[in-house]
Amino acid sequence: IGNALVKMSDLIESNRGKRGLIGLPTGFPTLDKYTHGFQAKTVTIVAGRPSMGKTCFALNVMVNMAKRGKKVVFFSIEMPEEAVAFRITSMVSGISMSDLMSGDLDKTLVDQYSKAVSQLGSMPIRIYDYFYTASAIIRMIRKIHRTEGLDAVFIDYLQHFKLPNKRDKREEVGEISRLFKAEDVSCSGQPK
Repeated sequence: IGNALVKMSDLIESNRGKRGLIGLPTGFPTLDKYTHGFQAKTVTIVAGRPSMGKTCFALNVMVNMAKRGKKVVFFSIEMPEEAVAFRITSMVSGISMSDLMSGDLDKTLVDQYSKAVSQLGSMPIRIYDYFYTASAIIRMIRKIHRTEGLDAVFIDYLQHFKLPNKRDKREEVGEISRLFKAEDVSCSGQPK
């Protein structure tokens, strides 16, 4: 236990004065109060029933981090990158998805749209929609981290991964989260 206690003491000393926020802020103060922000080398899984807003929550956290200059990547296994861009642009601009998708924008909405696109275009966000295996995602995370640096990874969603010899979804999600943890990859995944 001696080695662990030394590491713990070092962390306590380095976290002194940070007022409880020792990880990456999520942009949700109440959540940050209880979690102290998202911690490095930690796999965080957001779970819930279908259509409960898990993807929306993850995109909000990702954009909040990117606004602070954190380098983030979003792997979408379920929807194409343009669908992710629509959702993020709608969030940032305040324009409904329906209006954005139809292109039915008056002058005020065009201004909001332009401002949001300009703001998003300057954020350190990467979106990938063509990786379908955990190993391919891990390889890409390593590459980005090595070449550009990376602060957080979001994967939507884990249950699309298929693992051999797993009987149920809970086993698969557990195994997938262990894969990411074993590879020392920090990510926020979302099983649905």
